Amino acid sequence: MSSNNPQYTVQRVPENVELTCSVVSGAECRCPVEELEAGTEYGFKAIACISVTSPPVCSE
Repeated sequence: MSSNNPQYTVQRVPENVELTCSVVSGAECRCPVEELEAGTEYGFKAIACISVTSPPVCSE
């Protein structure tokens, strides 16, 4: 991943399980989700950071 591309962190909440994400083409971000149980409600929180700035700039 180029240093000009944003880096993404995605967490499954409420457990705060961090997922591994990758930027596929352009702005498309993919984060595989595993270990989900049927009938259970899940939420996800995504944070994007641009690290070419000092300090890095991240979304909330």
